[in-house]
Amino acid sequence: MSHAITLERNAFGQLVFVAADGTRHLVNPVRSFPIAAPTEGIGLVNTDGEEVAWVERIADLPPAARELLEAELATREFMPV
Repeated sequence: MSHAITLERNAFGQLVFVAADGTRHLVNPVRSFPIAAPTEGIGLVNTDGEEVAWVERIADLPPAARELLEAELATREFMPV
């Protein structure tokens, strides 16, 4: 569920996903459908290329997590207007 997702930045400014058990993973967000549905279906992929979490819809995230995810996506991807 997207609402259970906790995101933060570490001391190096990297995006970190905090799992329910407290495990921390450095992650990169990856859009499944960047053109057709840019705010839906976002995988959080760790440094080994494994998906550790799934965000159904950005709008379902708590405000702090949503802001971090949107900021990270904005730095990683060019979206045509």
